[in-house]
Amino acid sequence: MGGGGGLGGGQEQFGDLGDEPDQRVRGEMLDEGLAVVNGLWSGETFQFDGRYYHLRPTVFRPPPRQQPRIPVWVAGVWPHKRPLARMARWDGMFPLFWGVDDLAEQQAHLRQMVAAVQTLRREALPASAQAPFDVVVTGTTPSGQEAQTEERIAAFAAAGATWWLESLNPERGSPVWSLAQLRERVLAGPLGER
Repeated sequence: MGGGGGLGGGQEQFGDLGDEPDQRVRGEMLDEGLAVVNGLWSGETFQFDGRYYHLRPTVFRPPPRQQPRIPVWVAGVWPHKRPLARMARWDGMFPLFWGVDDLAEQQAHLRQMVAAVQTLRREALPASAQAPFDVVVTGTTPSGQEAQTEERIAAFAAAGATWWLESLNPERGSPVWSLAQLRERVLAGPLGER
């Protein structure tokens, strides 16, 4: 599994807490932050002097066992172009479909995002650097309905998804999930391994 990076929300999630709410600035900060993490994960002496972050020469040890680094999955919302370019530079994408509840529309957006990111990867990276690329989709599946669950996941896989993460937010939905329901869903394990 990889580590994730994304901008998060704006004023509500950051500005109200005194952090930077501007999405473009947060994108620049994310790019620098990912460069810092990548450099630290090398296990070699690393320093950084960016617009937002500054790091004196340091060594982060132990380095990750995964080489060349822990895979980085970058989030973004269609049709924004900067997140697509950021996704293309890393190891995977975590597409978000804010405000789009229709599953067929989400799958159509996913196809477009995957095609755009793959094109950007081919243009920006030499063939030797184009390692496997993860496409991580999150959503909910109907509880206790294995056939419908498999169908939903297969439709996203056909649109380009390589990972499915079941959304376990007990505050969303009606009725609110109980602790027992959450536990049961977690213990069911990955849906593709049945």
